[in-house]
Amino acid sequence: IGASNLTIVATPPEEMKVSAIYVNGTAQDLGNYTEGVFRGQIAVSGDSTISVEFTYITYETTQSLTMLQMNNAASIKLSDGEREIVMTVSMLASDLSDSVAVINTSDRTITFMAPKGTWTLTVCSDRNGNTPIGNPVTVTVQ
Repeated sequence: IGASNLTIVATPPEEMKVSAIYVNGTAQDLGNYTEGVFRGQIAVSGDSTISVEFTYITYETTQSLTMLQMNNAASIKLSDGEREIVMTVSMLASDLSDSVAVINTSDRTITFMAPKGTWTLTVCSDRNGNTPIGNPVTVTVQ
């Protein structure tokens, strides 16, 4: 089979989005896709293996904090009993992403992106989420 374009329609499970489409192990450009059903053209040549990866849709959430050592925060760890997410911490609001939480020491809050659910939030003094500061808090992301 020569080179051709295939139309791909990838429907993620509820509360998930397409994070990657691979042709023979090579990631394809998803264009301006953000979430929902992905529809797009991909080029293939000969026998090809196409695979799709999904990730959870995340939502911005802000949580009040009461700990004294907020300036020592280097990461947060979120756990829902099945999944664990560790994010580094920044003080710049523009750094907010799926991998970076933003701490605001003046209003004593932390803002992060996470999938829907009930999470245990632990603020940590190391970048790997291993050294807790203060007590964990329960956060519901909706």
